[in-house]
Amino acid sequence: MRELFFDCGRGISGDMTLGALVDLGVPFEELKAALQTLPLTGYRISAAPAEGCGISGTKISVSLLPTHPDNRRERYFPELLAMIEAARLPGPVAGRAARLLRIQAEANAAAHRISLAEVCFHERGAVDTMIDLVGASFCLYRLAPDRILSTPLTDGTGSILCRRGRLPVPVPAVREITGRFSIPTRGCAVCGELVTPTGASIAAGCFDRFQETPPPGPARRGAGFGDRNREQGGFLLCYLREAGE
Repeated sequence: MRELFFDCGRGISGDMTLGALVDLGVPFEELKAALQTLPLTGYRISAAPAEGCGISGTKISVSLLPTHPDNRRERYFPELLAMIEAARLPGPVAGRAARLLRIQAEANAAAHRISLAEVCFHERGAVDTMIDLVGASFCLYRLAPDRILSTPLTDGTGSILCRRGRLPVPVPAVREITGRFSIPTRGCAVCGELVTPTGASIAAGCFDRFQETPPPGPARRGAGFGDRNREQGGFLLCYLREAGE
C-alpha cells in the first residue's frame, strides 16, 4: 500500500501542489515534458529551492511571455477542456485533469450565476489553471499512490482583490467546492487567501479521505511553496509512505 498524505494546515494551491510533489520526487523535466504536449505556449516554467517558516522545499514558478499573442486573450471552459483532450497525455492524466477542470469551472459558474460555457479564465489565469491541474494530475500519476489522504483545508481571513472586485476569504468558488464535496475546513488568523479554487479542486477530485494526522510510520516528505504568506503559511507538505517501511 502506497499512501500519499497532504498536510493542508497552511493552505493548498496549484503551485504549492506541484512544488510539493516535485520536491517529493517527481522529476521536474518529466513534468515539463508532459505539459509541453498541451497546445499551450507563451509561458516558461521553472523549479527552484524555497524556504519559509523553517521549512525547505520547492517553488514552481510560471512566467508569461508578455509579447506572445495567446497571453492577451481570455479562454473559456470548453476551449481549455478541448486542449486537455488534444494533448498527448496518458489516459489517466487527461481524465483526471478534465475532471479537476470541470470541478473548478462548475464552482465558478455556481458562484457567479452563469452557465458552464460562460466560465472565463483570464489571460494568466488560463495558463496557470492548465499548468496546475494537468501538472498535478501528471505528478499523481507518476507517484501512483494507492490512497490519498489529507488534513482538513485551512484558509485565511479577510479579503482579496481580483478582477471581479474585492472578495471575502474563503473566496466564493472555494466555498462552493468545499460545500458541494463536503470537504472539512477550518480557519486561521493569517490575513489573506491560503486555499485557492485550484487547490480546492485538487482536494475535491483527488483526496480519498480526510484525517487530522499522517498515518504512522516512516515517510518521505516534500514541501511546495506559493507566492503569498510564506512566513505565516502559504506552503503545502506532502508525505509518501510505503506499507511495511
